Amino acid sequence: MLESLRQVCDAGARVTQAQITGWHQAWRDAVSPSPSDEELLVLVNEHGQPFSPRLMAQRWLCHLLGLRHQAVHILLTWHSPGAGPMLVCQVRSLNKQDFPGHIDMSVGGHVKGQDELYDTALTEMSQELGLTPHDLVQAELSPVGGYACCIERPDLAYYDLEYRTVYVGQVKDLEPVHFHDREVDGMYLCPVDQAEALLQQTILPVANGLRLSLPCCLAHFKRD
Repeated sequence: MLESLRQVCDAGARVTQAQITGWHQAWRDAVSPSPSDEELLVLVNEHGQPFSPRLMAQRWLCHLLGLRHQAVHILLTWHSPGAGPMLVCQVRSLNKQDFPGHIDMSVGGHVKGQDELYDTALTEMSQELGLTPHDLVQAELSPVGGYACCIERPDLAYYDLEYRTVYVGQVKDLEPVHFHDREVDGMYLCPVDQAEALLQQTILPVANGLRLSLPCCLAHFKRD
């Protein structure tokens, strides 16, 4: 039943807000989502553009029906006095449903409600790492690309379709970094010139976000 409903939805391209409301009411008791999973996410097409009229669906419903939504990924770098330029990667909390304990991009998150992409990036950076633009060398993040992706876990009825917009920034130092939302367990520093080796090795667990978003960042670094 779910598979046929996902085909009808076509990642959100063939749905209305009224249908989304109806599915929310029909499936909510069976799924029993947490309060955080009730957050409304913006639905987008394969190019990352919101539908017109604008459509929104709860996080858990997006993941149940495979409704494509916006996300932001941020890669921060830091210049170590002794080791040179480093990637500042996060270690995902062991309590995360997807990729627990894996090395990931510095920051990642969904775009909620009426929020804008860049504002979401700054908010997530503050929530996950405790950083603000004042902690960045250029006092801002730079967009470096975007792409659509899908993570499927049929055993969990989990179909995560995202369009990820990727940003980069450089932190002045690591002293202000702290974790208070329990989504991040720590940081993993990797020399920039070892970034490709990090993706190729099979000993340390690497999350899907880092595996797919890091190449966008490395291409940007090479152009610069």
